[in-house]
Amino acid sequence: MLKHFAFILFSCCLFQVSQAQTRIYLTGTIQGASELALEWDYSDDGTPIGFLTKFIQPGIELAVENRLSGQLYVYSGMAFNQYQTVYHEPGISGSSEIKQSLVSFPLLLRINNRNRNSFYTDIGLVPYYVLSASLKESYTDPNSGTVTQDEGNVAPFLPRVGVNFRYGLTFAFNRLVFGGHVNLNLTNRGTGDLIRNWDLTGSESLFLNSEGSVFKFVYGIHVGYRLK
Repeated sequence: MLKHFAFILFSCCLFQVSQAQTRIYLTGTIQGASELALEWDYSDDGTPIGFLTKFIQPGIELAVENRLSGQLYVYSGMAFNQYQTVYHEPGISGSSEIKQSLVSFPLLLRINNRNRNSFYTDIGLVPYYVLSASLKESYTDPNSGTVTQDEGNVAPFLPRVGVNFRYGLTFAFNRLVFGGHVNLNLTNRGTGDLIRNWDLTGSESLFLNSEGSVFKFVYGIHVGYRLK
């Protein structure tokens, strides 16, 4: 299904390139998030205990912008991203780190504010597919001191498809473009069948405990160049 979707998207991009009012962009992105989940538990002194998670996600994007009418454009393309997420739960002798690679297909409505070609508003959906996911975890039993750890490619056991909603602002200066955006994850991916294929149990694994800790909100910046 992914191959069919990519082929359709690529065909649409080729069609757009052949039309007038078409621009092509090559853009670099950096996305990140941090989150403290306070709903887990409280210590004896009332201090909230939760998962502290963060990641930084560099990427590259090739996209085509085609005019619909007036100030409205369609912005679509393909992006490749890699990111690393670190989990830590205060009071627990454990660690968790996952590195993932994914491909995404932004499909946005772009508003060329006042048709000045200098300030754009982007809004739309960004479907994505997880290509690989390498997870490394360890847990130390506080009573026995026994260390349990596991490491490997967990992508085959995780849900791979998801969708983000994106809102962004882009500024243009000649051929240079830059701006920022926010992604809202519309998909609760969870951890799939990982619990059956992982040495750490659900109570020991921070990744399993946090249901994959998919961030609801991800912020990012992008800088690029208009090729055409």
